Amino acid sequence: REEDLVAIVRLDQQKMTRSEMEMIPKEIENVKQVNAEVLAKLAQANASFTEIETAFHGMNELKDAIRNLGEKTRSEAMDMREWAAKSFEDMRRDVRTKAESADVSDSFKKFEDEFIAMAARVTAMGA
Repeated sequence: REEDLVAIVRLDQQKMTRSEMEMIPKEIENVKQVNAEVLAKLAQANASFTEIETAFHGMNELKDAIRNLGEKTRSEAMDMREWAAKSFEDMRRDVRTKAESADVSDSFKKFEDEFIAMAARVTAMGA
């Protein structure tokens, strides 16, 4: 049959020659060497991946620490603003009190001077 003949011709064409068979051990060695290189690269990639994973873990911890620091800084800034506002108000009140005291002192001094002057006039009139 024709199909059988075609199959036999194909098989005959696919047969290996002696030189091709002698190349098989070399090819196997090449495959083993490539396989070893690939395994070494995979091991190196795995180590790099582990380092990257560790770095990401460290970055997450750093991110959390920075977030906590930011929150603490905001809290401290609010406390400082409140303290500054209270201190400013206390100073304003102290300045106002001192100004009022100075006004009273000046008024008292004027009254005292007027009283002394009047006492001198009364004494002069009575004499």
